[in-house]
Amino acid sequence: MWNWLERRMQRQEELRSGVDTDLVQDNRRKWKLALGSFGLVGLLLVIDKVFHLRGGFHVAIVFAGAVFLVFGLVAGKWAQAESGFLSRPDPKQPPRLFKP
Repeated sequence: MWNWLERRMQRQEELRSGVDTDLVQDNRRKWKLALGSFGLVGLLLVIDKVFHLRGGFHVAIVFAGAVFLVFGLVAGKWAQAESGFLSRPDPKQPPRLFKP
């Protein structure tokens, strides 16, 4: 267990020192995109409720909200998977018979 903790602390130190910085920044952009998409869905719902839209406008708002909701869910899951990959420590090397 302590080896895992040491590897995790080493990985966090690598991230702080600049290793994979561009990947971490790209992942933050994906998180912001997902959260912005959810915010836009909320805004569309508020617009629909406040103005009591009917007919084509109502259908367009609901359809756009559904598209942004699905997009936000996909972007959020993608960012979550990348975040887990980036914060995971490197695996421990298996024992070798002959050292190189």
